[in-house]
Amino acid sequence: LMMAAGIAWGVYSLRGRHAGDPARATAGNFIRAVPFATALAAVMLQQLVADTAGIGYAVASGAVTSATGYIIWYAAVKELNATTAASVQLSVPALTALGGVAFLGEHLTWTLALVCLGILGGVGLASLRGKRAKLASEQRP
Repeated sequence: LMMAAGIAWGVYSLRGRHAGDPARATAGNFIRAVPFATALAAVMLQQLVADTAGIGYAVASGAVTSATGYIIWYAAVKELNATTAASVQLSVPALTALGGVAFLGEHLTWTLALVCLGILGGVGLASLRGKRAKLASEQRP
């Protein structure tokens, strides 16, 4: 499932490079997802527990924070080559874990720090390599 998710995110990102207005494209994607979410809710109706707080959190995490992240990504991916975009996507787990430390009081352990350093360092090296390759190709006659 993780491989399928990675492939889907890659396709989503590549299509986003040519999507036009990032906010409009994201809104369209969210609207197209509504039938699938509705069908899943119908299947899970017996287990569905809805209250005001839960609905509020769902809207905040989905329609606000996720949509904002997708809009920013669609705007940024237009400026990145495919290899750099793929590398940058790999930083999400490390940034999420560090966000948990910063905003949720999660514990920063040596293991977490080293893993995040490895991930973000690798992404940084890959991005620098991509910039060097781009500069070299621009300088060729």
